[in-house]
Amino acid sequence: DAAHTLIPAWSFADRMRKIRRDVLKIEQAEFADQLGVTRQAYAAWESGRNEPRSILAVARKVELMSRVPAAWILGVEGANPQYPSDEPNVLS
Repeated sequence: DAAHTLIPAWSFADRMRKIRRDVLKIEQAEFADQLGVTRQAYAAWESGRNEPRSILAVARKVELMSRVPAAWILGVEGANPQYPSDEPNVLS
């Protein structure tokens, strides 16, 4: 029954991990370095233990690195990444 369908929510941590693994295909340490934070700080974001102080600035930086919209990274409703037809949609 559609009224009782459960759709799991993706957290900021889930989205960052998805981008790092599936879009950028890099390790946590490299992503942390590119974002200008320690590996420990980034690991805490990706595990959901913590979030960046300036989450919007991080989302914008990740958008520039990955072409994944900051709105999607932040979980803004209706933010659905679009890809050119010759690129796979790795976020599906």
